[in-house]
Amino acid sequence: MSTPLSGPAVALLWQIATIILLSAHRLDDWASVSLLALTIALFASFIRQRQGGSPQVALLGLLLGSTAMCLHLWPQPTLPDALINQPIELEARIRERQDRPDSLQLLLEQGVATLDKYPEQPPLAIPGTIQITLHPPEPLTALPGDRIRLSTRLKPVAAAHNPGGFDYGHYLLQQGIYSTGSSYKEVEPVDTNDAWNWNRYRQQLSDWIGAQVPERQRGLIEALMVGKMGFLDETLNEELQTSGTYHLVAISGLQVGLVAGWSFYLIRLLLTVILPLSSHWDLKRPAALLALLPTFAYAYLAGWSVSTQRATGMMACYLLALTLGRARQLWRILILAAMLILSWQPDQLFAAGFQLSFLSVAALMFFMPLLQRQSGWRLHLTLLVMTTMVASIATTPLTAHFFHRFAPYSLLANLPAVPWVSFVSTPLALLAMLLRELHPESANLILQLMTASLEPYRMLLTWVNSLPGAWQRLPGPPEVGLWFWLGGAACAALLRHLGWRRPAIALFALSWLALLWPRNTPPTDRLHLAVLDVGQAQSVLLHTPNGGWSALDVGGFLSPRFNPGEAFTSTYLWHRGATRLQRVIISHPQLDHFAGAEQLLRNFPVDELWVGDFAVAEEENLLYRSLLLRAKEQGVTLRRLHTPIQATEGNTQIAILPPLPRDKARDDNDSSLVVEITYGQARFLVPGDATARTEKWLASQQAIRPLTLLVAPHHGSKSSSSPAFVQASQAQHVVFSAGRFNSYHHPHPTIVERWRQAAAQLWRTDEQGAILIESNGVQTQITTTVKSEPWLSRWLQRLL
Repeated sequence: MSTPLSGPAVALLWQIATIILLSAHRLDDWASVSLLALTIALFASFIRQRQGGSPQVALLGLLLGSTAMCLHLWPQPTLPDALINQPIELEARIRERQDRPDSLQLLLEQGVATLDKYPEQPPLAIPGTIQITLHPPEPLTALPGDRIRLSTRLKPVAAAHNPGGFDYGHYLLQQGIYSTGSSYKEVEPVDTNDAWNWNRYRQQLSDWIGAQVPERQRGLIEALMVGKMGFLDETLNEELQTSGTYHLVAISGLQVGLVAGWSFYLIRLLLTVILPLSSHWDLKRPAALLALLPTFAYAYLAGWSVSTQRATGMMACYLLALTLGRARQLWRILILAAMLILSWQPDQLFAAGFQLSFLSVAALMFFMPLLQRQSGWRLHLTLLVMTTMVASIATTPLTAHFFHRFAPYSLLANLPAVPWVSFVSTPLALLAMLLRELHPESANLILQLMTASLEPYRMLLTWVNSLPGAWQRLPGPPEVGLWFWLGGAACAALLRHLGWRRPAIALFALSWLALLWPRNTPPTDRLHLAVLDVGQAQSVLLHTPNGGWSALDVGGFLSPRFNPGEAFTSTYLWHRGATRLQRVIISHPQLDHFAGAEQLLRNFPVDELWVGDFAVAEEENLLYRSLLLRAKEQGVTLRRLHTPIQATEGNTQIAILPPLPRDKARDDNDSSLVVEITYGQARFLVPGDATARTEKWLASQQAIRPLTLLVAPHHGSKSSSSPAFVQASQAQHVVFSAGRFNSYHHPHPTIVERWRQAAAQLWRTDEQGAILIESNGVQTQITTTVKSEPWLSRWLQRLL
């Protein structure tokens, strides 16, 4: 086996260092991580030169890293301004479709749009891929390759700017999706293209699966066979993550490796049978080369996702090495695969999938020599146990950092699940797909067998999730601690290469201490308030100087596949090291203010839940009722507030101002709980969707006092921020929580101008991302989270 350090290893370290240096916009502690990466790269170059190697490999890494980043940051086309959030008639070709129980998602390309108000004007071309979510009144029969016409409104993809949060916009941009939209109207077929293509055949397979198996089982089967997750329900998705077996259904290294391995074995067997001189030839090389074809075919059939691309690239490197007789140089193969992927997609360096894949493979290769003394069934048993243990231990810090999860029963679940799914369910799935065109009756039978084979796996998931302590959420190590852990392991490998075995072991052991790096918790002598970037919704988090956290509304867009309480609110709290909440306050029962609250109660111990007087909502609003039931089940103290109250935490007072009586309210907005926070001389007001009627009531109760900062009522709607309220509050700062290009046109220009005329400093989440406020009781500092574009990106724009 080749030593881990070689010319390609040095080149890779310099490539990584270059990508980090040019990615200040992706890292919270860019300076420390950049210094660490440069130090490791220089140390590797020193060792390489000391051994008499060429220093030019460092230049190769620099060239690969800088070239990849230039291409990655190259200015991309954008949605024409004239089309943004305007009613249009869109005509485009379907590239891919994702069927779901509640909707249909299409990826469209070659799109042209005509404005409804200017139908006589020539259509405008839409760049890149368009993602459309449909709720059609009739089922859509169009397949990938067909052209369709529909009515919609498009918005450009924009990143969500919340520290520590999932950036869905960046995820879409990585896939070349530049605009999104939705439609509830009928879709008109324009042209049918019967020419064969991968996505069309993939959709036909999906339709076949849907016709053959019950909907309850469709999600898991589609995920395993064609990489589609549309029918993977929320409960099953949760069970997979909690058990630590999600990797079995996300088509990546395991599935691609199985296809490549079976293809190599069968092709080699076939060549042995048909070639008369096979006993004198080494057929491994041609078999490995030919195995590339089914490997890439399966990758395309699985949707060619980022994880599939990464796994296919790694497997292609191995098969090519086998073709060239270099299969034993495993470390060099792994390094070349990483260089290839980072040259193609440098942003993958910061992705969870990339780090999990390469770290688990590297850890397994490091311990592989321990298997040399085993043989027969002991070898296979040891390999299974060691693979599961090493992969679980090595990836636990990454899983805790990226997903804030710890799966205590991962080993228990993976030991039976991995061989069962890998060598029983997956081969049956592949065989069913192969026979579908040759002998449909046999394919249907094998698909039913494959469906039955998954029942033990489902039972295992249910059992593991029922075990005590299976659900574990935690902040995990911070980004800088994770990078120093990885960097320490890399330095230990370099020391080991120099023959310094004991220092290498000591450094590797010490590197694990980096995972204890403290989180960036708010200062203990200041009040901290965060108005998160949650789109056309509101989520505000409060941290008092005595260390207590409170959530004032937990809103956002909710779907079976996305929960704002997980993606936005919880991730920010974990990012700041929170492990418990003192209270969650829901201003009123509308989704844009409470959609993520139930998930927040699942992720954190919560002492109290404060809600208003909304008896009708408790009876008729199923999600609101579910939230209250969750609070009861978890022992959260529920406080229904009909009168003003005040809680004191050290020098901080959190008060509910007098609620508008229900008999005087026209709707739930009028009855929003209005939260006032006082710390020293600073006063903050979070009024939910309070209206002018609420403002007038508060004025009559003499409850409006001069404010340091106000979260604008009702997202800046014209129904709030009346002239009398603006004058009485004298707010120094006003924060508008609104979504980019929202259809309500919040904040309304009239309201923005009214506050500007009142000399308030204005802040907007739709333009500046999450708004972070800190106050010592006298002075208040406000920062925004939208980062400026990388200097390389700005330079490329000027160049063009």
